[in-house]
Amino acid sequence: MALAGSSVSGKQRVLSSAHDIRDYALAHLGKCFFWVAGDALTIYILIRHNGYASRSAGLIFLAALLWNALCDVLVGLWADRRGAAGRSMAGILGFAAPLMGLAFAASLFLSNQHVVLTVGAALLFRTAFSVFDVPHNAMMARLSTTPALGVKIANLRTICSGIASLVVGIVAMPLLARSDSMSTVLLIAPLATVAVALMLPFLAIVPRLERLPYHTAQVGGMPSLGFVPLCVVTALGTIALGVLGKAVLHLDLSRSQWTMGILLALMLGRVVAVGVTGTLIARLGSAGALRIAYLASTVLILCLPLAVAADARAALAVVVVFGIASGAVTIVSWVILATLVQSPGTRSQRGALRFGVFTMIAKVILGVGGFLLGAILSYSIGAAPAEATMSPATLWGLCLVTASGTLLAAIECRVRT
Repeated sequence: MALAGSSVSGKQRVLSSAHDIRDYALAHLGKCFFWVAGDALTIYILIRHNGYASRSAGLIFLAALLWNALCDVLVGLWADRRGAAGRSMAGILGFAAPLMGLAFAASLFLSNQHVVLTVGAALLFRTAFSVFDVPHNAMMARLSTTPALGVKIANLRTICSGIASLVVGIVAMPLLARSDSMSTVLLIAPLATVAVALMLPFLAIVPRLERLPYHTAQVGGMPSLGFVPLCVVTALGTIALGVLGKAVLHLDLSRSQWTMGILLALMLGRVVAVGVTGTLIARLGSAGALRIAYLASTVLILCLPLAVAADARAALAVVVVFGIASGAVTIVSWVILATLVQSPGTRSQRGALRFGVFTMIAKVILGVGGFLLGAILSYSIGAAPAEATMSPATLWGLCLVTASGTLLAAIECRVRT
């Protein structure tokens, strides 16, 4: 194969690379179905469909993500050591993919009478997800042989994330209109099956890709962030964006049809971010683009309570634009991360570990954010899951706090550039 360094023609080399990137992108699409659905819907389904108290749902979400975060670092170390020993992760990934699908579906349809089983299924899902996710993410740095290709792969990841977001948004609309666990099973199980099927072609190319070195390249020739500053910025900004991204499902827009459109509006914005982010990176560099995305998020967060008070259409419009800004944050962060992964030597590769540490930080922050949202909802609405909407005062308080987080992240980008 061309990517393994044989002497085939340049045309064959390009064709082989295109196939590899395609299979990588399909696997990312499958992962994103699980990630987007789990991130956006877990707390909502546990409260509305399965009868959990808001605080309990937030705690389950936090526990699962904290476990997932720990697994990311352990899997990163494990994958690097297996790679150094010449042992492939392909067979392990092949076992993790279907296990992920089964555990994900099980974690969302059990009622509050089966707390132990729900937590067990959630932990099993997060374990399997990490086992597949970290090695797959690390392949981005192996495939990014040039700066242009690195940006292309990052855009493909975001397009796949956007497609998954739209599909999950459409699937979620009936879930937002009903409150029975059977509807969860009927909608989530087929989604999980399709997601696993999309991940399977990637398994065939894993052994060959594992023999490729990690590549490093500056995006756009402009200053970027270092690994530690990127992690600091991510910690500051992700908790704010994560909390608000979940909180929008609990906006009080008075009419159910508007409420059902909130998640779809958010996901639509994240798809549109693909077309915006490339221009930002080209003109401002990766660090500048990240700073602008966080500043835009800050302004939009502060506009949300005003829009909700004014009109449901205005609220949906703000949610769409917020989705663009938060989607741009995700794209640029991953572009920066891919440029920072490097191989210090054949005996001590740390590529998968760096991806694992980065995703660990993001997941810990997202888990804390989910728990805080559950606590905020519990304080705002009490123990009545059927009325899980925020009061205007709660929404204002939440937006002020989250806007502070995105503003700090933007300032940190400026200082660290």
